Amino acid sequence: VQNYEQQRYASEGHAASGNLWVRREIFEALEGFNAGLRRGGDTEFSARAAAEGHAIAYAEDVEVAHPPVDKAGHLARRAYRDGREAGRRGSSRLAHRLRHGAYVPTASLAERLARAGHPTGPLRLAGVVMLKQVALRLPLLVGNLVGLASSRVSPAQPPAIAEADDERRKESERRFHDVQYDEDTRGAFRRFYEVTRGSREPYEQFLAARAEGSRTMEIGCGGDGGFGLVLAARGAQVLGVDLSPVAVEQAREAAARKGVQNATFEVMDAECFDLPDDSMDLIFGSGVLHHLDLERAYAEIARVLRPGGSAIFREPMGHNPALRLFRRLTPRSRTPDEHPLKLADLRAADHDFGGVRCTYHHLLGLAAFPLRGTPLFEPVLAALDRLDAALFRRSTLFARQCWLVLIRLDTPRR
Repeated sequence: VQNYEQQRYASEGHAASGNLWVRREIFEALEGFNAGLRRGGDTEFSARAAAEGHAIAYAEDVEVAHPPVDKAGHLARRAYRDGREAGRRGSSRLAHRLRHGAYVPTASLAERLARAGHPTGPLRLAGVVMLKQVALRLPLLVGNLVGLASSRVSPAQPPAIAEADDERRKESERRFHDVQYDEDTRGAFRRFYEVTRGSREPYEQFLAARAEGSRTMEIGCGGDGGFGLVLAARGAQVLGVDLSPVAVEQAREAAARKGVQNATFEVMDAECFDLPDDSMDLIFGSGVLHHLDLERAYAEIARVLRPGGSAIFREPMGHNPALRLFRRLTPRSRTPDEHPLKLADLRAADHDFGGVRCTYHHLLGLAAFPLRGTPLFEPVLAALDRLDAALFRRSTLFARQCWLVLIRLDTPRR
């Protein structure tokens, strides 16, 4: 397929990779390919699409030449945005990497040179490969460095300053949550979560299906022992961790009252677990990642997960302006350093996990809140949740406005 033909397919609402053609909205809804996949992308994606009931078209004899959409200026601008986001989080890691499959494969260069009438000796091919890599990576490098330099948080803080800032942040989080669990200061907000059944049920079902016989850790177990006590009753060996000593003590008391023997609770920093490598089958948490340094947290979760293990988190998103306004108007109900997640935060998990799957929840469904306690609440909420799901599948423009996201992490990288 020549470039102009592929662009015509795109203008008609299709997306392409290799010789797999699928509706663009399906590709976006499934989050594209697994970012860690190096081979077999068509096979992996088509299996996922078919599993969700989508139709695909597969043309075995079609050769796809990718249109040159990622030129130097586009790459630099994208890397600049990612660099600014990394700098804001205090990371010095270059934030953007070339995505596999986005450009003409090196293996096909010799054939293309031959068709164009150029010599294809080893030196010639090596020179073309080097030129290609420089042309693609230099804009990324420049964009990242400029973005990092222009961000509000310096990516090159002296170690002593960075360590002091970390201690201040963690002590602030610890004090806030000690008071929260000691005085139950968030009780007034629990009623808002009655509209979140659409994200809570798949989250709990995912965990319950994997509980029996597993070594499981809940990050942010809270004062009631969290969902870990439910999983312990289903046969999991549960470790609940929290930065708040008050929460941990209350969780131990809750486990004792319920007679749960196979759940323990410890004060622990989720950015530096006091645990050996490959020690957990399942890790989960609700509303915890947005309190953490994500670069460190992702790396630690990947470190302690066993090969084949999974993690799942239920987190607030930070794009919706109405939700941002609500958070700004209720500063005493949140910590000064928490940061509801952005799409860039979700993409950052690709560095530490081969499989990252996100599903978005609760936009229009929030309108059902005034109907609580009436016969209309359940059917209206169910209808709005279904409408939300359709919108989120259609475009990330809708998905980024959601309240909560479910993040599933598989295939931890070493």
